[in-house]
Amino acid sequence: MTKPVGRALPLIQKSWGKKRGPHCATPGSHCRRNVLGALEYGANELRFEVAEKNVDSKTVCDFLQKIAESGNGRQTPVILDNARIHHAISEQAQALWLTENKMLLWFLPTYSPDLNLIEIVWRQAKHKWRAFADWTKDAIKGEIEKILGGYALNKINFW
Repeated sequence: MTKPVGRALPLIQKSWGKKRGPHCATPGSHCRRNVLGALEYGANELRFEVAEKNVDSKTVCDFLQKIAESGNGRQTPVILDNARIHHAISEQAQALWLTENKMLLWFLPTYSPDLNLIEIVWRQAKHKWRAFADWTKDAIKGEIEKILGGYALNKINFW
């Protein structure tokens, strides 16, 4: 018997089954949500948006445009990791954000997730704040918003 490769590897690898019968498991329906987030470390604020579709560079640009517009004319540095969709932001958009909203994009060095503070927030949200429950497709967006909406109440030790 060959070992499954990549995504063919089942999530549940051991379970009970009927004696001498084939092992079978019925998968549940999959509900994927993507979260875009921006962390303002000094003010202890988390801005986020839940997307039900795949995130592309246009989605990221729209999210960053909202952040630029909420800057109220003050200088806003935005630090991004080296995800491909971040580097797909056009130079014209970056120049527009800089001149109109005083927002400047900075990219972290390659392979430095420890410098990206929002990665610590995502890890806390996934492993400590959420209750391990079976969320329905209708409830998942509200649950994500409840978890991340309570960011200021939760304590994170970044250092």
